[in-house]
Amino acid sequence: MTRAADSLIVQLKIILGTATNPGAHHEKVVVVKNDNGLVAYCGGMDINPNRLASGPSAPYPTVHDVTCRVAGPAAHEVLQRFKRRWANHPGTHGIALGGANEKPPKERPQPAPYATVVGTYNSPNGGRDRDRSGRDAYLKIIENAQSYIYIEDQYLVNLDIARALNKKIKEPNFQRLMFAIQDAEATRSDLLIPNRKRREFLTAVTDGVNDREREKVVLAVLDRRRSAQDRYHPGMHAKTMVVDDQVAVIGSTNINQRSFTNDSETSIVVFQDGTKVEGNFARRLRSETWQEYQHSRPPASANYYESPYLYPLVIEDGNYVSELVKYDKEPLDDWDVVIADALRQGSVGSVLVIGAITDWDLQKMSVALSPVDITAIFDLLWDNVIDPKVD
Repeated sequence: MTRAADSLIVQLKIILGTATNPGAHHEKVVVVKNDNGLVAYCGGMDINPNRLASGPSAPYPTVHDVTCRVAGPAAHEVLQRFKRRWANHPGTHGIALGGANEKPPKERPQPAPYATVVGTYNSPNGGRDRDRSGRDAYLKIIENAQSYIYIEDQYLVNLDIARALNKKIKEPNFQRLMFAIQDAEATRSDLLIPNRKRREFLTAVTDGVNDREREKVVLAVLDRRRSAQDRYHPGMHAKTMVVDDQVAVIGSTNINQRSFTNDSETSIVVFQDGTKVEGNFARRLRSETWQEYQHSRPPASANYYESPYLYPLVIEDGNYVSELVKYDKEPLDDWDVVIADALRQGSVGSVLVIGAITDWDLQKMSVALSPVDITAIFDLLWDNVIDPKVD
């Protein structure tokens, strides 16, 4: 790396270091008390019109998302997490919080499912009060999976999770690992996830597997080509995992370093008796989600969403259409590749970019930003801003 580029990298580290904010709030939580008692909502849904559609003529929801409603002790636990964040936020000092003295409600009787609240937290006192239960729950649930795992996520880049999944698909009795994500076009607008980060994840998932084990893995993206025609969402914002039709995770936690160690996150783990799978919450979540992904005329057989092994991908029969298509490769290059190509072509835009970064120093401009250096800059941006790790 050149001296000029090296200096630029150091400056960028300093800038990104000041921008990184361990403990940034990312969870989406609402807690209310009404005539039915204490209720909490937790999931991926922001207060944003791109998650909702009010009628046939309204814009269709452009982002798929999931939120969970819980009551009883689980709702009280969500409230306790809210209280902790409220008490430690500098802007809330001296402001009374409603429900601060709320007592734990009684458990709901069967057949109500069990639920536990997990997440990520870093206290302002140097992070001495840390919570990594969200990451721990993901790893433990994957470790205990018996038959299948289904994950919806917009990031899908954490290598610890990839290695745990790699170990799981090598088990002889494990049958299917399924993902639903969004493509680079949807991702590029707000997340800047380099394609190579997802490739690293998928490479780790399939490291050392044989052909039979590789066939267990199904990765799909939302098919934006038909989204306007069929009025569905081309973007993925849900952060859910369903395992064996018995356990479900719904929350704000993405499968990345930021969610597992840096940001404040909250997720709900819902589970029920594995011997009564038919009406289980996890089964209903998976089958109703898969049914939503289907657009069929006439409606497709229930087998396509009831069975956990018939993942709802496109079937070329003229009538069945799925919002999901198999992921092969991203249609767009990474931003660093695009910029490097522009620099090689000497476009006006690239000259302006280089000039702004180097204060129009011609010597720096000639050597500062080679394609290799641009990739290094993007990696720094990823490690310090987009997907930072605290511990």
